[in-house]
Amino acid sequence: MDYAPDPMDCDTFACKSNIMSIEDYADWLHSNPRDYDAMTCKHYGTTCNTDCRDLMKRLGINSKKDWMLWSKKGGHPDKGGDNTRFQNTLQCHEAGVYGNTAYPREYKRKTSPTASKRKSRKRRRTSPKRRKQTVAQKRAECRRQGLVYDAATGKCRESKRKSAKRRKSRRKSQRKSRKRRGKTVKEIRAECRSKGLVYDAKTKKCRESKRKTKSRRKSRRKSRRKSRKRRTSPKRRGKTVKEIRAECRSKGLVYDAKTKKCRESKRKSRSRKKPAKRRKSRRKSRKRRKVRKKVRKSRRKSRRKSRRKSRKRRKVRKKVRKKVRKKVRKKVRKSRKKSRKRRKSKGGGGCVERYEAKYQNRNSPPYPANECCDKIKKGNDGYDYESVPNKSGVCRWKKLK
Repeated sequence: MDYAPDPMDCDTFACKSNIMSIEDYADWLHSNPRDYDAMTCKHYGTTCNTDCRDLMKRLGINSKKDWMLWSKKGGHPDKGGDNTRFQNTLQCHEAGVYGNTAYPREYKRKTSPTASKRKSRKRRRTSPKRRKQTVAQKRAECRRQGLVYDAATGKCRESKRKSAKRRKSRRKSQRKSRKRRGKTVKEIRAECRSKGLVYDAKTKKCRESKRKTKSRRKSRRKSRRKSRKRRTSPKRRGKTVKEIRAECRSKGLVYDAKTKKCRESKRKSRSRKKPAKRRKSRRKSRKRRKVRKKVRKSRRKSRRKSRRKSRKRRKVRKKVRKKVRKKVRKKVRKSRKKSRKRRKSKGGGGCVERYEAKYQNRNSPPYPANECCDKIKKGNDGYDYESVPNKSGVCRWKKLK
């Protein structure tokens, strides 16, 4: 292309569009393929980076957070800051350049070490002669020796914990010493149990238990069963309470637990009635039936009387209600008549002067306009008024000119 823009314009263009390297330039062209002016620019934002760095150092902006605080506390135009300065700082912020940034990307690439130097450095780092042992390697060595790595001294030492191997060795030694000494407490207890005794920890000997054990209970139960068998033997056996009660019932009596004999019951039971007196009881039942019939008849009569009385009361109540209603109606009619008379006395006097506040406190005359139609009267303000009918036929006062 023949046309080529000025280098300063290219630099400003690179600063605005955040083109700081060849990679940024290629990305920008990919997104904007038809912009031919940008294709001729071979400058990148190196100068703008240096300007941004100086500006941001002066303002004390070393990060995104610092820029946000600066804009809030007075850098933004809305907060009273300068518009051009804010635009410059915004461009630097969008480009990612602050007071701390050392060099632009392009310069870093030029001054970066070559691949050969990098390889030599890697070899030096990973050489077996100069390489130091890591903490993990030291710990592994200490474990092989059966020791523990001490972080304070950086050396191996014996562990202060009681390890599992030591415990096992101690247990073995304890078992050997027990065999030498004699029987353990566990073995003595087992012997005492086999004899039916209990081990005493104070005397370290077997003794009888002070508790009521199951064996004692079993022996007691057996003794009780034997005593029962002796009691219920055919030679010594007497009548049981159950048998005596059955005998008393057959005689029509009751068994007394205190005297252990039969007696008459104190309850009024049917079983006590003798068979000879049954006829009298029948007669009594007939008499009872007659009495019941009389009672029923009397109850029926009383019910009928109560019903009649209730009917009479209802009739009386109805009459009383009717009388009360008539009285109330009369009172209502009288009150209505009185109210009509009052209305006529108030508003039915024709075109007459009124002395009520409604008529006395207005400018128009103190006369009802509806009753003084087509008449002229003097108002309260001293002017003449005429009562003129409306479309609906209602008269109202109108001032005469």
